[in-house]
Amino acid sequence: MAKETMKDKLDMMDAKIEHIEDINADNRVLIVKLVKQNNEIIQYLKQFEIEEVTDNYGYNPIDNKKNIKMDELKALIKEFKSKSKEMKEFEKEMEKHKGMLTPGEFGEA
Repeated sequence: MAKETMKDKLDMMDAKIEHIEDINADNRVLIVKLVKQNNEIIQYLKQFEIEEVTDNYGYNPIDNKKNIKMDELKALIKEFKSKSKEMKEFEKEMEKHKGMLTPGEFGEA
């Protein structure tokens, strides 16, 4: 009986392996079809020529307003960076004189 059980298990394993091989074969066929389809799409897209479109029509007030806003924003960012740098320098200077400062007292020393 042990021999039959072993043979049955081997037959079952063989059937599972064949099933997996069939699935792999189906997957290969599907992959080949997808690759062919992708190649056809690429060939179709290669037919199109793309031209760079530029605006040669002159002044556009909307774009000018955007540019002005962008310049203002850049100026604000530059000012913020400058103030941030000044603040860091001030904090370093305060650290140097930390022991000489008395919190909560104002006026001349």
